[in-house]
Amino acid sequence: MAVLGQEVQKQKQSQQKKSEEIRLSVKDTDFILKNLMQSTFQGSDVEQAYRVMKKISELHRRNLES
Repeated sequence: MAVLGQEVQKQKQSQQKKSEEIRLSVKDTDFILKNLMQSTFQGSDVEQAYRVMKKISELHRRNLES
């Protein structure tokens, strides 16, 4: 029974780690934006790059405001 309790505890800890929020600092988002802007993309990837850049830009603005 104790082994089962330990397994349940391990599963709970694993779920908590997975649910922890990952945060990007201003330095992180600035780094990503600079590298995206200096990169070149294949035609088929341009739309995806634009969407990612838009999201990272928004995170960067939020980080600067807080």
